[in-house]
Amino acid sequence: MPTATDLALTGQSRVFFAPNLAGPSTQPAYKGRARSQGLTWSNGALTPVRIPSAARYDEFDLATIIQGQQDLPQLPIMFRYPRTLSELLSLFRTRCPIDLEIHWGKCERPDDYLNGWFKDGKIIMIDSAFPLDYSTDDLGTFDGDGQAAPNETVNFTGTDLYELVALQPALQAGDEITDPIIAVSVCDSISCGSCGVPSDGCEKVFALTSGVTGSPGLPLEIIFTANKGLTYSQTNITSAALGAVGQDMACVGSNLMVITDGDEHHYADLDDIINGVEVWVLVNTGYVAAGTPNAIFSLSRDKTWIAADAGYIYFSSDITSSVTPQTAGDITAEDLNDIHGNGSIIVAVGDNNTVLISESEGAAWSSITGPSVGNALTAVEVISELVWFVGDDQGDLFFTENGGISWTQLEFAGDGDAVAIADIEFVNRRVGYMAHGTRILRTWNGGHDWVLEPQNTTFTMPANTVINSIGVCKSEANLYFAGGANAADGVLIKGAPTNVS
Repeated sequence: MPTATDLALTGQSRVFFAPNLAGPSTQPAYKGRARSQGLTWSNGALTPVRIPSAARYDEFDLATIIQGQQDLPQLPIMFRYPRTLSELLSLFRTRCPIDLEIHWGKCERPDDYLNGWFKDGKIIMIDSAFPLDYSTDDLGTFDGDGQAAPNETVNFTGTDLYELVALQPALQAGDEITDPIIAVSVCDSISCGSCGVPSDGCEKVFALTSGVTGSPGLPLEIIFTANKGLTYSQTNITSAALGAVGQDMACVGSNLMVITDGDEHHYADLDDIINGVEVWVLVNTGYVAAGTPNAIFSLSRDKTWIAADAGYIYFSSDITSSVTPQTAGDITAEDLNDIHGNGSIIVAVGDNNTVLISESEGAAWSSITGPSVGNALTAVEVISELVWFVGDDQGDLFFTENGGISWTQLEFAGDGDAVAIADIEFVNRRVGYMAHGTRILRTWNGGHDWVLEPQNTTFTMPANTVINSIGVCKSEANLYFAGGANAADGVLIKGAPTNVS
């Protein structure tokens, strides 16, 4: 039951935003003369559909409900009107969207962007908020009794609204995991229950073990949960050879796809895995011996790319059938370690500073100069056509805001140390997670700042020797599942809010 200390007070909120959208070169700024007014957001009007009653004339039974389109969230921001040029009016005149943040705290400094909220507060996030209406209070008076400090207000309408809170990491599935976890994926979508079990979009999580080589070898395993980590189960990838090494995994349509070092991939139906009746199928048609697969990116059921050794990039429009090389060592012979995309832009990165890009969903590929001369690039995340993040095997993080024409190194606490950045995963344009050695870091401003998890030092990160992969839920910014190892054992870590009121 909530107590008085759980209740938000209006005096404990502060406004932050930047004149542009948040991103790796833009940090939201504190607005000391501003206050947030009331949020409004409609899920759409309900329209009843009725049929004549079989029991009484002139009566009608409710047959179903049609829900209209969800509206966009709205938030008015009020400023004290200045004697100098109005920042709010200047912003309004641009007609450009901004990213709004309303920070809530209690005991820390309100103007401390990174640390003023997480111990006893939260952040309200409004993405791409457009300034739609500008107004002021009365700006003059006829007598002394009318003297006042006028305010100015802009009504902002954004594209999304959510909250951000501090997370607590905890070990998961300890009894089920015996081998290192090499990949984690959240394969779920929001469902109200009309087409199956209700879900908030974050319930079904799958983790792939790396496997154990040598004689006799052990089968590759999938560790999974259908209830966001309340319980876990295990299944073997029966189509993979004993001793096969797992490389990566992805959700592809209704299937889970796994690649191994055997120049092949395997797939099974996601729901069948959860129900314990799956049939694993091996596909090796199209793979080349020199091009051992390393990483998967799937844009949709019929658009999946695989980065591989020796400069190979495979494409599949149907993972149940085959793959086709789109590059075959002709652009580069370097091993490719990761691949990601957004829209028509697909980017693969690899050894010796290799960056390959397609601007046509793989129809054509070219090589561009990478950001880390002489080093292996180990992770890539494509946020938009122009904004990408790349990590290397030295623990350095880079970004581009012009589609790879130029690169900037982005410093974060503990960067470098010759420890590879293993994974970068964004929930949306602003919130992302990064695996660096034994550590997990989070950003909520589009990658400008990366903060070590757990941010609240009351909590501790479970013991591990490496984090290999992070799985995020696209419908929840306050959740991650991270897989790795603790010496020879595997670890699966869940980061989630400590309480929900």
